[in-house]
Amino acid sequence: MFGGPARQPMTRAIERSRAFLQAAQTRWLQRRRRLARAERSLEAAVERVAAGGRTAAPTRARRVARPQTQ
Repeated sequence: MFGGPARQPMTRAIERSRAFLQAAQTRWLQRRRRLARAERSLEAAVERVAAGGRTAAPTRARRVARPQTQ
């Protein structure tokens, strides 16, 4: 009863919205992963500073070296 041409645009719209939602979810997961990684590295840096380690020189060197690799 539900088969035929009348159903086609609806299923296409559903598939499109599902694809859109999946892409949005993937972006959200990647962003959350990136945020978690940044948070961990920040915590590590704070711990190094608290331990009395020098952090200024390595981070400056890393920041200078990054544009050359791209």
